[in-house]
Amino acid sequence: MDARQPEKFDRKKEFVKRNWGLIYSVISLFFDVLLLNASLVISLLLRFNNLENFEYYTKALVFVNIMFMFLSLGLGVYRSRYNLSSENLRYSYKRLVILLAVLTMAFLYIIRGQDYSRAVIFTMFFILYVLWEFAHGMLRKLQNVLTGKRIIGFNTLIFGTDEWTYK
Repeated sequence: MDARQPEKFDRKKEFVKRNWGLIYSVISLFFDVLLLNASLVISLLLRFNNLENFEYYTKALVFVNIMFMFLSLGLGVYRSRYNLSSENLRYSYKRLVILLAVLTMAFLYIIRGQDYSRAVIFTMFFILYVLWEFAHGMLRKLQNVLTGKRIIGFNTLIFGTDEWTYK
């Protein structure tokens, strides 16, 4: 029985190694939606010092969540996310936050949402970008640790002399 346990562990490692791109994208999507909703709560707390007005902002929050799903999937934000550089990640998140902010402001204008505090909405998107930067920095560090422990990643053999190998 003890001899079979390492096999199961190795299968799990192989599954994670083989499907890391998908796993990383799902984890990123989960954290992004969580932080999107948390950013509204934080901005309401900063503006009003309580959450009494949270019910009032649920319509805007539902719209932002739906638009986030459509925009992020439409823009390909989660496609091959695990191997993008930090600069490319920042660019895609800046673009996504700006589009979300513009669409949210347009939505609030269309539904005649003059009673919504613009400060809460702008603060929400600023906090959202900061939280996303932090969370994806932590996910990148997790990926580096897993790569260092050889749980994810693939072995590569490079042929050539020193001059050609490092180019």
